[in-house]
Amino acid sequence: MTAGFLSTYFSAVVARRLTIVETTPSVSNQHEFQGSSMFRAVFGSEKQRFNSDLFYLTDEDEPQTAKASLTWYDSRANDPKRSAEFRLYYTTDFIQQYARAGDTLFVTTRKDGSVLVVVAAADSTTENQLLHLFGVDVAEGRVTKKLIAGDTDIVLNAATTYILDSLGIVTIAPPPDAETIREIMVREFSLKLPDTKVFSAFVRNYVAKDVSPVDDPDAAFIKYWETERLFFDTIESEDIEQQLQAGFSGAKHLIDFAMSKLQARRSRVGQAFENHLESLFQANKIHLSRGAITENGNKPDFIFPGIGAYQDNAFPTDFLTMLGMKTTAKDRWRQVLAEAKRILYKHLATLEPSISVKQTNQMQTRNLTLVLPSDIKATYKPEQHPALLTISDFITLVRERQTANGYVPASTATGLKSTRKNKKI
Repeated sequence: MTAGFLSTYFSAVVARRLTIVETTPSVSNQHEFQGSSMFRAVFGSEKQRFNSDLFYLTDEDEPQTAKASLTWYDSRANDPKRSAEFRLYYTTDFIQQYARAGDTLFVTTRKDGSVLVVVAAADSTTENQLLHLFGVDVAEGRVTKKLIAGDTDIVLNAATTYILDSLGIVTIAPPPDAETIREIMVREFSLKLPDTKVFSAFVRNYVAKDVSPVDDPDAAFIKYWETERLFFDTIESEDIEQQLQAGFSGAKHLIDFAMSKLQARRSRVGQAFENHLESLFQANKIHLSRGAITENGNKPDFIFPGIGAYQDNAFPTDFLTMLGMKTTAKDRWRQVLAEAKRILYKHLATLEPSISVKQTNQMQTRNLTLVLPSDIKATYKPEQHPALLTISDFITLVRERQTANGYVPASTATGLKSTRKNKKI
């Protein structure tokens, strides 16, 4: 299952770094984007007006948004003696208010005829993600134009779908060949969401013939994740549609319903992430404790080889491993640093693609290593790769520590006490 192609959502993109003339009112207060030749390749030579959503995105702050009207026109159209000079004009101070010289501008055309304008802060994770999404490069001041169709189209995967979701663009994948997703959900769950562990287990069983959690844990995880997302979206959409038909008693009812859906989605996303990783660890015979309490009431997502070993002060710290979980890392990665104080070098599993070099360098200085599905790791810059682990890499690391120390849990159900062979470290 895939979420299709990028051309489903966009037809073209122009990407370039903003200049001081475009971002600083004291230098110039013209509401125009430069790079007319590239825009002309997208918009043509006729005067056009577009409705547009504008976004300014950073890693630290909430997205800033605005609506504007864009006009593409030849400023010399009334002077036939002069050559054409095309401009892309916008009707807002939004760019001057938020953007800085060096930030990256993405002007994209969409299937409905609208234009989406996104400015991403320079050297940010968001900038990296958008460059990856569109498959473009703006290095050394380059202006890039790309028509998204045919040979230049992009097949969406877990990483690009994640980025589209972060922009508020819902991606819908085609149903399985045999029957529609809705038919499966009606038959199995009567279109009602079951317990998260039950739902995740059903997903893994459904795709069991297609993947091997032992031979390729990374591919297995992506299959689990994408399939559960599709199944969940189907049931959630049905529930929302029923409520829309029933109507709302007022604004508060509408807001409460929307908030409850958002909170439920976030909770289920995090739990599904943990459920599928735990199943991979178990399939690979890795000992662990999930959600056990350490110091000061902290609850690391996973402790290896278990909480019993962690609480045994005689157990060597070199053979202890902690894994935190954050589907979206950004600055939230710092939250795991206080968990499991006995373990100096910590690990964090995430699904966030293309985190900036600046942020991964910060993680390294705080002794934190990212764990990513291999498809997500591929979105990072080559110089970042030595400091990243795939899920398979992490399983190998934990297994080696488990084997080297001869760890045997006294109770796999509780993980409260453990024994180990007397091996020198």
